[in-house]
Amino acid sequence: MPPRLNSWRITLTPHTLNHAHHLAFLVFGKKKAEILHQVFEGPHDPSRYPAQLIDPENGKVFWMIDEAAAKFLSDGNGELYSQTGEAETIIKFGGHHDSRR
Repeated sequence: MPPRLNSWRITLTPHTLNHAHHLAFLVFGKKKAEILHQVFEGPHDPSRYPAQLIDPENGKVFWMIDEAAAKFLSDGNGELYSQTGEAETIIKFGGHHDSRR
């Protein structure tokens, strides 16, 4: 079957992604603000928000988010940080720097 839109793609399942050591999400723009809010602070609904399935067993997830996309997130200081088990999630907004490891 020829590629759609003259492009090729690789699909990685959440199972495969959750075995990675480092993952990165790039989220930009005001059109993503409500979706990002739902991913982090809304009900668990991975059929609508597949990013909710990403929770690496022994890795880090980096979310690189601009201020427009972060508009509805509840942490007002520009950074969110959570750690569950061995997995670590670091979220950075705009030019803010997070030095935690």
